Amino acid sequence: MGGVIRFAPKSERERARLIRTAGAIYNSIFPPADPVSEQQDKERLAIFLSTALDSVHPASDWQTVANACFCGGGVMDEAIRSATIIAAVRLVMLMSGSFMTLVPMSAQSVESLRDKPSVTKHTIVVEHIRIESAKSFADVRTALERSKLHLDPSLLKALADGDVDRADRETKEGPKLSIFQVRDHGALLKIAGKARNALQYDIGDPVTASLMTRHRLSAALYAPIRVVLYENDAGHGVFECDEPSTTFGQFGDEGVTAVARGLDAALARTLVGAAH
Repeated sequence: MGGVIRFAPKSERERARLIRTAGAIYNSIFPPADPVSEQQDKERLAIFLSTALDSVHPASDWQTVANACFCGGGVMDEAIRSATIIAAVRLVMLMSGSFMTLVPMSAQSVESLRDKPSVTKHTIVVEHIRIESAKSFADVRTALERSKLHLDPSLLKALADGDVDRADRETKEGPKLSIFQVRDHGALLKIAGKARNALQYDIGDPVTASLMTRHRLSAALYAPIRVVLYENDAGHGVFECDEPSTTFGQFGDEGVTAVARGLDAALARTLVGAAH
């Protein structure tokens, strides 16, 4: 007598593959129990598993597909173990909202996850300042650099050596702000065909910076203050910068913000004075 050959659709073959894979993973984690325990497990899980399998990978007849997937003995045992894993995966996915790879993790793998960097982000509000002078770029530049002396390198060394007397003397007698460095951004535009007048200044005071970083080391991100001076289309000198108290204020530390408010006033005097 001839037999009937049944061709399984692609979806059922894929489902069969998932069941085989899940069964292998299950057995690698949970060794098979004794036959009596397995039979009790089958009876308890039968109804639950048929629902779980159809919800994860629908098929018209889940038991038929399972039988088609496994030849020989232990068909239902394998299907039950496989479906248990698949149902567990579905539950994890629903609870976490993400896909997870179900593989045994070694101690080294767990340690590797712990070593991953932690990244956080938050939004801050910064007040941007723009000061346009009626004077030319060259005149504004001259006024700024004449009013603010370039930083004395010996001061940095004195602070690094812990010279408290020098720090106190600078606080009382030294300039409130100095120019740390100047970068010519305009010159870089020669590669675009035409150089422009645009300078970036690092302006601040190392003693003042230390008054903030002693509270929050991350405040070093904005010390010294960055200011740009450029020539606009009208030929005027224009300053732009961010107000210190709003950039330093993001740290939520009054010890930092109070010092930054003093920088607001000192920087405004400097820039408006040079632009006037």
